[in-house]
Amino acid sequence: MPIFIFIIVLALQLFLAVPVFAEGEKVDEIIIRGNKRIEAPAILNAIKLKPGDTLSHEKTSADIRAIYKMGHFQDIQVSLEESSRQ
Repeated sequence: MPIFIFIIVLALQLFLAVPVFAEGEKVDEIIIRGNKRIEAPAILNAIKLKPGDTLSHEKTSADIRAIYKMGHFQDIQVSLEESSRQ
C-alpha cells in the first residue's frame, strides 16, 4: 500500500478533490506551503488530519473548512504526492 504525503498549499485556487486512488491511504507527512503571514505550526494545529491517519474526502474537507475559519486565507489547495517511504 503506497503512503502519501498530504500537502496543503495556500495559494491562488481552491482544489478540493481528493483523488479517488488516495481515498483510504495512509498519510505519511503533512506539508504546509505558500503561507506568508501565519506560521505552519498554527495551521497544523487547526487541522485534525495527522501523519499516520487514513486519508478521506470528509477529513480533507473538514480540515480545509478549519483553515478557512482561521480567517487569514482566501484560497487553499490540497495536493497529494506518493511517498518513497514504505
